[in-house]
Amino acid sequence: MMIPALENVAKKGKLDLMIPKGFNEIFFNLNFIDNLIDLNENIENKTYDEIFDLTDYEFNYEQINQPLIDKTKIEIFKDAFNISNKNNKIKINLSEKEKKWGKNFLKKNNLTEKKIILLAVKSANPTRDWKLEKWKSLTKKLKKLNFHLIVIDKDLNWDDEEIIFLNNLTIRELFILVSISEAIICHDSGVLHIAGAFEKKTLSIFGPTDPKVRCIYKNSFWIDNALNIPVSWYDRRNSEDYFNSISVSDVERAFLEVISNE
Repeated sequence: MMIPALENVAKKGKLDLMIPKGFNEIFFNLNFIDNLIDLNENIENKTYDEIFDLTDYEFNYEQINQPLIDKTKIEIFKDAFNISNKNNKIKINLSEKEKKWGKNFLKKNNLTEKKIILLAVKSANPTRDWKLEKWKSLTKKLKKLNFHLIVIDKDLNWDDEEIIFLNNLTIRELFILVSISEAIICHDSGVLHIAGAFEKKTLSIFGPTDPKVRCIYKNSFWIDNALNIPVSWYDRRNSEDYFNSISVSDVERAFLEVISNE
């Protein structure tokens, strides 16, 4: 989410990004970042004209301003650098090796004849998740369409030979899978923003958070409860209040509209 801001900052000169090693893969292949530096590395011998500390920057903004959050995370990071232009494009650049991996994945799994629907049925925050049983019912309806179904999660699996389950993907593998998918169904999660970077047709099922400041990308759409329940960003309300009224048929209908949208 900070990529548009970083790209603008880099126009002023060389840019080094210090970040925990577990997150550095997000920024691979971005030519406006000169060096990716591990957070534990000593940089006392390096000279910089400016140093920005963004540790917990957007999290602190949301904690202070909730529930009246009216800025996207892209806007929050641009504010940190005093950037006012309208460049909100998240860039993810795949290497030629990664693109080849994607093509080989399609061939290896016999996925070349039909397009792919990628389903991210869990997020990092369980309060933002639609019930798993509803997801399973949704997949039964989606099987009637002419698509391959892939479910991605850290360890989730259930007995269904018509679905491909992929666990423990690296972030770069996830990027590739999104790039070769026709459409995505997810929650308010990282997958939503990755799909936005690739401008994939995406339906996000929203609960306690506000889709107007999350689902902001080309070809991204959302479904929520339409009950005008006040948003609750950080576990301030039972998530079932938000999700109970969102039926499987509602999501199916919304998704059919998304994939038919040109």
